[in-house]
Amino acid sequence: MRAAEPEDLELAYELENDTELWRLGSTNEPVSRFALKRFLENNGGDIYADRQVRLTIESRGEDGSWERVGFADLFKFEPEHSRAEIGLALLPRFRGKHIGRNAVTLLADYAALIGLHTIFAIISEENKKASHTFERAGFVASARLCDWLWNGNSYVGANVWQKIICHDHDRHRATRP
Repeated sequence: MRAAEPEDLELAYELENDTELWRLGSTNEPVSRFALKRFLENNGGDIYADRQVRLTIESRGEDGSWERVGFADLFKFEPEHSRAEIGLALLPRFRGKHIGRNAVTLLADYAALIGLHTIFAIISEENKKASHTFERAGFVASARLCDWLWNGNSYVGANVWQKIICHDHDRHRATRP
């Protein structure tokens, strides 16, 4: 994974506007290239300033070159409580290849580096693959949210998948690395 760059615009546009992903998460409206371009240009990679960080996930292709396959985000960062939510989006052809689990594991390592106490994801009960990915990465389903997400036809429940990163009680808040 690496910091997102303005050159990742088309990947961001494709994933942010994938209506299949909308029904699995909390986004349900298209995003313009202009808005995404501004986001990528202004995403300084400083979670303390931006309260979020977006990383581009790359995978080595068959020819040995690196290929952009998705994004991993830490967002809704709350330094007072030392926690952040995780977002993960992969292009369809790269799902089910352990790339997501590896990205979640690397994101958890980064969260530990910056001193977060916990990270979490809210995952639709319909999204069994994502739930399995987070479980395999050491997350625990810690809460159920009834009728939490609209899937286009009805409300569905979601689970909060949580991982406690830092058990050091002497560190009350996240600190800059």
